[in-house]
Parts: sequence; C-alpha cells; structure tokens
Amino acid sequence: MSVLLSCRNLTHTAGTKSLFRDLSLSVSRGDKIGLNGHNGCGKSTLLKILAGSAHPDGITADDGEISRRQGLRLAMVEQFLPAAEHELSLHDSVLARIPQVERDTEGYRAALTLSSLGFSEDQHGLQARDLSGGQLNRLMLARVLVSEPDLVLLDEPSTHMDLATLAMHERYLAQEIPCAFILVSHDRALLDGVTNKTLILRDERAYAFDLPYSAARSALTEMDIAATAARADEEKKIEKLQASAKRLAIWGKVYDNEKFAR
Repeated sequence: MSVLLSCRNLTHTAGTKSLFRDLSLSVSRGDKIGLNGHNGCGKSTLLKILAGSAHPDGITADDGEISRRQGLRLAMVEQFLPAAEHELSLHDSVLARIPQVERDTEGYRAALTLSSLGFSEDQHGLQARDLSGGQLNRLMLARVLVSEPDLVLLDEPSTHMDLATLAMHERYLAQEIPCAFILVSHDRALLDGVTNKTLILRDERAYAFDLPYSAARSALTEMDIAATAARADEEKKIEKLQASAKRLAIWGKVYDNEKFAR
C-alpha cells in the first residue's frame, strides 16, 4: 500500500509542557485513522505539524523527520469559515477552492461535492451565514474535498452536528470519502464507525493500532495489565535480590568473609 506521509521521532513542547516525544507514524492510501487522547495532549498540534503549519521542536520541515510523498495533496479542514466567505453562496464558496484556470472545465465538481455531502440542489444557493453549525462543518469539508486531496486532516468535525447530520457525516466518512484521513474526535461511536486504525496519545507517547477505536482501547488496556504484571514480577525479583544481598552482607560481617561482604 502506497505510503502518503510518514514521520519519526517527533518531539514537541508547548511552553514548558512536553506534549509528545519520539513520536512516529505512517499514513498510507486507504487509511482511516482515529486520533484520540485527553484534552491538551497535543492532538490538534500534531495535525498542524503534519499539515506543515507548525513545526516540531528542533527541526524544520526539510530536515527529513517528516516525509511526504512527492506531489502529495494534503488538506486540513478549517475549524472556522473565513469571515469573507460568509456572504458567498455554498456553490461559490466551494468553487473558490478550485484553481481559476480549471473552473471552466472542472467547476461542476463544486456542485457534485456539495451534493455528496447531503446538500440538496436548492441549498447550493444559500449563503454560508445562514447555515447551522453542522451544515457549516459539512461546507468546510466540501471546500477541502473539491480539490481532490490524497489525505485530509479533520479536527473534531462532529461538533455542533444534530443526530441526522452526524449520521450522514458518519456514513460519508465510512463509505464514500475518496481519500485517506486522520480524524481527531472524542466520539466513540463515530470513531468505531469510520476508522480502521487508531493512534492514541498518552503520557507523551503515541500508541498505534490497526484497529478501530474501542478495540484499540481494549488492546491498550491489555498492554497496561501486562506491563503492570511484568513490573510486579520485576519488583519481586528485586526484593529477593535485595534480601539476598543483605543476608550475604551480614554473613560477611559476622564471619569476616570479604567475598560475602562484597
């Protein structure tokens, strides 16, 4: 499977807080990756680094720590629609993301993209300022998809969506989106329904699983249980060694035996 983007040993600190250390990941065609972790762990920052709008500590985008396939079309969905776009119709807002030289021959993609995301033809003429929060999220996704990217980065796209809009959005991401994506979300049902891989940020590390979210969480819990058991076994061995060392030291003192003492 063709690798679109990879990074290795990324480290990033926000002020005095370390977000992640030695983080590595790889994204290939067909990957639908859920990115999860507690608030403030660095999920949004990681997306910005992958998009190139921020840089990890100590390197620039050209240092080789982040590798993008030649010609990779990568796009990050906006979290807020630019104020200048609020007066445009949905169609014109999406059309504006197609290069001017292509609009005469490729302009039809604007209408197709809007329709694929659940906007009726009658709604294409609505102004963006009249949309609900969920509709705005769909419009911002349409503005990215019309450029036919290879990889899309989405940061909490389900915010402000009602149940019907969320169901449509989940169906689109699960069945219709034509590219790989990385999705930041805390919505377990959404992540389980649309992803095939999971990246969990915790304790400044990234844990990667070729599993949807709930299965990945279970696998991480099993890793934690195994690590706890291994640590307990190590502690027992340490206690035995310490007891043996103490006993030998006593014998060395009582019997004046330098070997035992040492």
